[in-house]
Amino acid sequence: MTRDITERQQREQALQASEQRFRTLVANIPGAVYRCACDADWTMEYISEAIADICGYPAEEFIGNAVRTFASVIHAGDRAIVADSVSESVARQQPYLVEYRIVHADGSLRWVQEKGQGNFSAAGELLWLDGVILDISERQTALCELTERERHLRQQQTALIDLGASPDFYSGNLSEALARLTQVSADTLAIERVSVWFYNPSRTAIILQDLYQRRTQQHATGLELRQEDYPAYFQALDREEIIAASNAQIDPRTREFTDHYLILEDIHAMLDVPIRSGGKTVGVICHEQVGSPRHWTLEEQNFASYLAPMAALAIEARDRRRTETALQYRAQIDNLLSTLSRQFLDRDFNRAVAFALQAIGEFTLSDRSYTIESSGHHWKMSHEWCKEGITPLYSQSQAIPVTTFPWIFRQLELGQSICVNSLDDLPADATAERESFQSSASPHLIVVPAIAGGQTVGYLGLDASPAKQWMSEDVILLKRVGELIAIAQARHEAQIALQQAKDAADEASRAKSEFLSSMSHELRTPLNAVLGFTQVMQRDRGLREEQQQNLAIISRSGEHLLDLINDILEMSKIEAGQTTFNRSSFDLYRLLDSLETMLRLKAEAKGLQLIYERTANVPQYIQTDEGKLRQVLINLLGNAIKFTSEGGVILRVSSAKSNIEMILLFEVEDTGPGIAPHEMSKLFEVFGQTESGRRSQQGTGLGLPISQKFVQLMGGEITVNSEVGQGSVFRFTIRVAPANELDVQPMPTPRKVIGLAPGQPPYRILAVDDRIESRLLLVKLLSSIGFEVKEACNGQEAIALWESWHPHLIWMDMRMPVMDGYEATQRIKATTKGQATVVIALTASAFEEERHLVLSAGCDDFMRKPFRQEVLWDKIAQYLGVRYLYEDEPRQPLDSQENLDLPAFTPAHLTIMPTQWIEQLQQAAVECSDDHILELLEQLPPEQAVLKVALTELACRFQFTEIFTLTQDIREIR
Repeated sequence: MTRDITERQQREQALQASEQRFRTLVANIPGAVYRCACDADWTMEYISEAIADICGYPAEEFIGNAVRTFASVIHAGDRAIVADSVSESVARQQPYLVEYRIVHADGSLRWVQEKGQGNFSAAGELLWLDGVILDISERQTALCELTERERHLRQQQTALIDLGASPDFYSGNLSEALARLTQVSADTLAIERVSVWFYNPSRTAIILQDLYQRRTQQHATGLELRQEDYPAYFQALDREEIIAASNAQIDPRTREFTDHYLILEDIHAMLDVPIRSGGKTVGVICHEQVGSPRHWTLEEQNFASYLAPMAALAIEARDRRRTETALQYRAQIDNLLSTLSRQFLDRDFNRAVAFALQAIGEFTLSDRSYTIESSGHHWKMSHEWCKEGITPLYSQSQAIPVTTFPWIFRQLELGQSICVNSLDDLPADATAERESFQSSASPHLIVVPAIAGGQTVGYLGLDASPAKQWMSEDVILLKRVGELIAIAQARHEAQIALQQAKDAADEASRAKSEFLSSMSHELRTPLNAVLGFTQVMQRDRGLREEQQQNLAIISRSGEHLLDLINDILEMSKIEAGQTTFNRSSFDLYRLLDSLETMLRLKAEAKGLQLIYERTANVPQYIQTDEGKLRQVLINLLGNAIKFTSEGGVILRVSSAKSNIEMILLFEVEDTGPGIAPHEMSKLFEVFGQTESGRRSQQGTGLGLPISQKFVQLMGGEITVNSEVGQGSVFRFTIRVAPANELDVQPMPTPRKVIGLAPGQPPYRILAVDDRIESRLLLVKLLSSIGFEVKEACNGQEAIALWESWHPHLIWMDMRMPVMDGYEATQRIKATTKGQATVVIALTASAFEEERHLVLSAGCDDFMRKPFRQEVLWDKIAQYLGVRYLYEDEPRQPLDSQENLDLPAFTPAHLTIMPTQWIEQLQQAAVECSDDHILELLEQLPPEQAVLKVALTELACRFQFTEIFTLTQDIREIR
């Protein structure tokens, strides 16, 4: 009985613990997690407490519709949308995603995003819905604000386009033009009152020309404001480009209106733009906010400032009583401006300016058009167009002192336009200008500032003969063209600066890439010789055990040095932004097993336990970057073993699956010394090492920074928990996709190649490398198993040998003097014969990007230095179909060899052997002594493996006549 109670208590405790873990998990998930029925009320079976933060009601009120249904908090206008979206997804047995509004307990509206899916029985019957609800109100609010701002901008742009296209501003009917302007402005800016005022002839007052009230949609005129009553405001009109008073009743420019105007009309904010025409202020457009203060945005101020030229245009149209000819002239101006605008978009800046100067010069019947730039105390002409017969002034106008025309320069510096139709238009203090114009062939001129973004960037001018009389339209046209030039110039300068910055960045990136590539080549090439010749020497069976051990030490040291170099180059590559994610399908179990095999001896040598734990739900076949995952695990496990003196190291691998992807969690736990809190920040710093790392005097301090970057590329992050004296735990997650077993290439078992299998033609291989040690390595390896090999030290020699010797395959180094491998490969592959020649690039670069460069040059494949023999043999077999003899391959019985084809060879193959040896071989054939022949064949050098195999086959088949014939023929050759 007691035992039953104890077991029940244990089950209850386990259940409570499981429930607590579930609640902890749910609490850490953003948003509210739920399970509900798919009914009209969305009856909740479970919903997490986070729902209270979203809607203001506690979770328990929704469970079983205890107090309210979840449907009751969904906004009435969105309930059908939610129901239709969920029903449609459930019908297709797919996840659903829907955004809608809910009504908060405080009455406010909240936007939420709901993700979920249906759970179905084996029979396909819907059981319940599982999902999560996220509060996206802030995002939705920001989106609404942005949308609203864009809507306002589009509305303003549309309004300006409509006004610009309206004939009211060109017809001469001023009242219609102003009525349209005030109404469009009030509707666009959503303000109650917009009015236009003009100065009286004596400029002592402004008179209301049109007041539009949006609420009543009525226009009014006739009110007068005198300067003597409002002196500060009138001064501001003449002094400032725009008056933006957010609180008009306290702004010093407008507060004079408070008692007699603002309070009476309940006006709290004003946005006034002076109307200027003919070089002076002629009126003002006033925008008045009723009921509350208002901050005028920059977009609103810009919009208001664009209205003043429209009003000025209407004034001038009235004053000149525009006829049909004037309308046609205006249309021509618009057409000209449109043409010029396209030029500045389609052409480069200087050509567009030249086109514009000629166009406006011819259009206005001017003698000269030009642009001027200011540089300190001098002015210079930057562009010039002259009518035929007019002498250019460009060369003599490159350094004009400001004192030459002081009045003109002073007006321009103040941002004023200059229009001179006669000497009488010059003021009395323009003495220098008057004297110059009296002797000038073109005393009539217009000069206007070229303004972009409120900044004057230059000046645009026209000169004409005395017969020309400038009109206000000419000034307006020149201003508009000046704006186009100023905007284009600003864009041109920005493009130049951007291009310069881009060029500088590209140059820096190229320099760094070239440096890294050069360093990779210079560091890895010597290692290629060290590791390569180590492999060659290890093939010699005559070495003593001590010599084999010494070679193993050299090999391990070289591999360690290669690892250090690769770490440094990899970190440089990361910092240069050249690291890429290379997805592939592979066997995760095989990867983990190989790491365990590789590191177990290292751990056992230190008396440590190395434990691998893998949960059952970890998939065997996955897709991610296998190389980077392997490197991260080697770095973390290697560090753990290196810094742990007793105890052990554990690698744990587990899996979690979301709706979209699979997550793998890796944990490396050790019982080492731990990491002090103040050293945690150094873990992922480049070349940063903890005190334990420095004491170990091993590594570069790059393993963890590289691992962090690799994990980030694979969609995760490394975290660390550590306690001094207890050990450390490194954790990281990566995102992976499932892979098909058929897509995973099997791992071949390495086998030692000792020669070429019989029955194959001779293969010619060309080794091209400027380093003699690299060439010698290739020649020794290739000739040792029976390939015919020649060598070249640069691309020119390689091409010459290729043309005369016709190799089947070329190992091509890519960095060489005289002619590099890129050019040599391109020349070879440019011919029909070259297409049949296999060219495999040899490069000491550690970077994957090098592969794309060599393949684009025409190479068939790519192999890095230092390389392993197995890779060399595999590449050759892949492209030439070569078959090898292996050390562990058992000899076939004699009777099974009778139908084998013997390798093709001639008496010339025996010329390398001494005459005495040939005579002994001939005598052994005469005596039919296969044992004696086999003894003689042992004297053949390693590079004659093919010959040895062929003669061995003849001896084993007792074909002594063929051997005798060969020896007789070789004696005749000699």
